[in-house]
Amino acid sequence: DDDYFATLRELEATLRTRSLSLDMMCEGRIQHNSYYQECLFYLHSYSTNLAIISFYMRHDCMREALLHLLNKESPSEVFIEGIFIPSYESGKLHMLENLLETIDPGLESWGAYLIAACKYLQRKNYYHILIFSLSRHINTVDLQMEVTKFLHQCESSGASQMTDSSLPTLFGNNNMKMDVACKVILEGKNIEEGFGIAFRVLQDFQLEATEVYSKVAKQLVKQQKYSEIQQLLKCVNESGVAAKNDGDNIILNCLNEFKNIPAEDLDNLIQDMDSDENKIQAYTMCNKLRSAYLVSVRQEKARAVQLVQHVRQLAESSGDDVVKAICAQWL
Repeated sequence: DDDYFATLRELEATLRTRSLSLDMMCEGRIQHNSYYQECLFYLHSYSTNLAIISFYMRHDCMREALLHLLNKESPSEVFIEGIFIPSYESGKLHMLENLLETIDPGLESWGAYLIAACKYLQRKNYYHILIFSLSRHINTVDLQMEVTKFLHQCESSGASQMTDSSLPTLFGNNNMKMDVACKVILEGKNIEEGFGIAFRVLQDFQLEATEVYSKVAKQLVKQQKYSEIQQLLKCVNESGVAAKNDGDNIILNCLNEFKNIPAEDLDNLIQDMDSDENKIQAYTMCNKLRSAYLVSVRQEKARAVQLVQHVRQLAESSGDDVVKAICAQWL
């Protein structure tokens, strides 16, 4: 069989021919191709890291190329020639960026390679690519510096509540970024002081704001800072992008923790909710059935009947004969 005497170039040509269209193959299937494996055998045995990485890139195995680069601690020139240039020439710069973050969310492993890429683009006067790819990261760096400076000031002034040793970073995954937003809100002298920076973090990275605010509210409950929960809700409502029931949802999401709040503080929070329906839900979840009844009877007649019937059922189940009797009389 002449294939046994084929050069590596001919072998790879055979791989492309026998595979028909690599673009149409299922992800991961190419790795199981016998010709592909034989090419890799020759490359690993006799060739350079650049040749191996270039082979991976030609066959759309960018992740394997990046992992080989890291494992062999290849110089920056190999990254530029073997991965970076093919990526922007084929319009796959976004894919490269995403893979870099997937392999190392903190991007620490890629530091030297990213700096080399910036220098290459600057040397070539490819400023449009430079601006397109570091702008996101430049904004992240600027925001990270602002976060670090703010938290340092909080610690220096004695206002900081931080007890863990982990460094808040915006170069991690979304959960880490949400933790940063929570810390910034909680570490200031008051909620308003850090809310603006945290809001920018939420906006820049398109994070789930209600989830972050709910985490902050739960922490404030644990710290028994009930008045600051109202301040948080005020900031959320005044942010300009809050939906109508965002404040209500923050309270509803935290009701398990709120059950431990003194009755007066809990009433103040629930009374500040926008929707009567949400108030009734909150009161019933906290077993404040008399308050739920008082809000229910203020509704439009048909809806009030439904709500009072529901409150009566809850009162009957919990053995609250007083509220049960009041509901029955009204009905």
